[in-house]
Amino acid sequence: MIRCLFISLILLSSVETFSQNYRELVDARVACSYGSPNNSIDPNTKQPKIADYFFIVEQMPRSKIPVKKIEQLLNHQVEFIKEEAKITDRIVFQTLISCQGKAGDFLFLHCPLELKNVCGRVIDIFMNEVTDWEPGVQNSVPVDVLMRIEILVDSGNFQIKQFE
Repeated sequence: MIRCLFISLILLSSVETFSQNYRELVDARVACSYGSPNNSIDPNTKQPKIADYFFIVEQMPRSKIPVKKIEQLLNHQVEFIKEEAKITDRIVFQTLISCQGKAGDFLFLHCPLELKNVCGRVIDIFMNEVTDWEPGVQNSVPVDVLMRIEILVDSGNFQIKQFE
């Protein structure tokens, strides 16, 4: 009994943690599944979801630009003011990568107030220069995937920590 309760708590806490890592889409029009009547049913509205997307797939989306090149873009194009250059923190955002390999619906999950201008510039670079992706694949089919991207900002330098 206690073991079942313990396992249940672990499962529930992991689901809760996972659900906090993402936010609802603001503009799902980039999704290949946008508006499809074949989308899964939303349990709250009993209607097909506006977009059907995955969080984890067999083959996760990959930027066609290597991670090191993206870091170089960020390090060369984002200017820090004196106060920002001393900060060590992280910037976390989500983006929907469509089955066609296009990114959209960028949304911050964590942006420190002291780095708000830097965060805006980072998103601009991803929206305008990191545009082409290899789409995520599930069961040999390209699918829409909501990804979480974490970037470490350390004394005026960027390091991409996570594409998931």
